[in-house]
Amino acid sequence: MRMKSVIPLQQDMLNLDDIRALPPEMFPMMVLSNGYTSVFGFLISLTTKDFWNHFMWVISPEHFATQWWWFCKKPLDDFRKHSLKFWNNPDWTQAEKAAMQQFIEGELKKGKWATRYDVIGLLFKAAGIELPNKYNFCSERLSVLACVDAGVREWLKDNCSPSPEEVNTFLKSQPRFKVFGRIQPG
Repeated sequence: MRMKSVIPLQQDMLNLDDIRALPPEMFPMMVLSNGYTSVFGFLISLTTKDFWNHFMWVISPEHFATQWWWFCKKPLDDFRKHSLKFWNNPDWTQAEKAAMQQFIEGELKKGKWATRYDVIGLLFKAAGIELPNKYNFCSERLSVLACVDAGVREWLKDNCSPSPEEVNTFLKSQPRFKVFGRIQPG
């Protein structure tokens, strides 16, 4: 049996066990998701007319940090029926990764009410009405990366509430970000 490299090729297909096998220093990584069985995810894709309908962070071999009804930790297995696309920057230093992890942990500690999902905003967005962003959309969690990346900070000034697909397009346009791997549900 061939052992996968710790750093897979750009378009390498992975499974959740490959993520579990990564050493802690590989985290965090950005993740785009499309949940085929999620009604809420389907509604987001319908609203945005895009494939990717969720953005989150994989923060350990066992957990995602994700904007659910509030920002929380979820086990990897909760996303076993999702298409997943993992992004990183191979040049991130351990200090940068530690800063992002610390930022994520700080957001997780804020709790349910401070980090709740903007359901009302999504409904208005679906109706074509833009409201001031009072709560949180998942892809706004790209702000974690802004704590260590000036280019992302600048982009977020003009794109303060990007869709997951807009995040994907932005990451693809920046040579420093690489697709670590993908998972397709089996």
